[in-house]
Amino acid sequence: MAQAGKALPMLRVVGALWRRNDQVFLAQRPKDKHHGSLWEFPGGKQELGETAKVALAREVEEELGVKVRVGPEWATVGERRSDLRLSMRIFQVDSDDEPQPLDHQDIGWFDVEQLKTLPMPPMDDELRQRLIAEMSQPVGDLWDQTFAFVSGISSRIETALWTNGVIDHARFLETFSHEPSRDSVIARDQVVRVRQALALDVEMTEVERWSAAPARHRWRLLERWAPQSIALDFECDRTGAPTVMGVAYDEETFTAYVDEEVVRWWLAGAAEQLPGRWAQTGPSSGLLDGLSVRFASFDKAPAELASDGLILVFGGRKFDVAMLRKVYDGHPVPERYSDLLDVSRQGKYRGGLKAVERSLGIRRASRIADLRGRDAITLWDRVSSGGDQAYWAFADLVAYNRADTVNLFRLRDRLLLAMSERLGLPDWYRRVRCTSASS
Repeated sequence: MAQAGKALPMLRVVGALWRRNDQVFLAQRPKDKHHGSLWEFPGGKQELGETAKVALAREVEEELGVKVRVGPEWATVGERRSDLRLSMRIFQVDSDDEPQPLDHQDIGWFDVEQLKTLPMPPMDDELRQRLIAEMSQPVGDLWDQTFAFVSGISSRIETALWTNGVIDHARFLETFSHEPSRDSVIARDQVVRVRQALALDVEMTEVERWSAAPARHRWRLLERWAPQSIALDFECDRTGAPTVMGVAYDEETFTAYVDEEVVRWWLAGAAEQLPGRWAQTGPSSGLLDGLSVRFASFDKAPAELASDGLILVFGGRKFDVAMLRKVYDGHPVPERYSDLLDVSRQGKYRGGLKAVERSLGIRRASRIADLRGRDAITLWDRVSSGGDQAYWAFADLVAYNRADTVNLFRLRDRLLLAMSERLGLPDWYRRVRCTSASS
């Protein structure tokens, strides 16, 4: 029995919550160890001087032979014994590698029904019901998990809600229908404030929600707007006039809007001048360096882009709107924009578009990898000068603009993943799988 007034030593343990295809990975403890033959979240002791995430990555590699990416903390549980205090922190992990039972009696992937019957140690068992609930009723989208848009709710409170199992709006309303507050997580007046905000939120349309959301939290709505999002990027000449307006509805569907004379010039001679780079496949479309490009004149843009969706830009909230006004020439300009530069700054990424892309593992074709905005102006000068080199210059300009435009979709998804990890969002595991599949 512990001596009265004497602090018990603390043993810190880390565990991995690894989910894939509606299953969770668990490992069976060796028969000759404490809690032998019981199933557990794989992991181990956190050594002195190690961070929890470093310790978990090391333990998983030692026990299962795989390198994992350690994501946000999912839950923390504790146990007080006669001789020590035990604290276990569970982190979400992911890997494409297949685990091996190097230090366990057995391993396996289990669905929700199988999970219900597995014998588990007390602390692992304490988390079982929460995991079963999450697997039975998956967490909502990114906005459904958001509480920080409510005045007075900090990111610290939001994270505390998540790690205590209150992972989305529905679970908040269910939990606090019978709890007025929760010690060390959220106060009574804050619960009332969130309930009122959620009652208003559920009645809003997506357009109203976008308008009402604080600007710093609008990035959390990008998933909901994904089906109605297009990407936009402009190139201009030395006078500031637009030369190319790139528009993409996804990573494959790209249109380069240019002057009508440029469209005719390109379609008349590009196939002959650039047989290795351009292959025409339709009246105004083809493959440039193997990637689809459609050409259209600027005057078609107002009718073709008459959309009430969301426009993705990078560093162009003012610049691109100014360029659009020139192209639209009196037509109503689209209203909603998401500047991914703002999101990247919130995620602590520095530099321009190419620097942020590199930080997030997005790579460009070698031919255009080193081009910058000033190079786009130089390329247009070469186009304007005429001659055979004009076709090569215009091809590089369009390829560069295409990358600037279509990469915004991948950039959005990578930023959402990075922000999910930084904030500790409960469905990081799902987002990292989707991002990996689209790479």
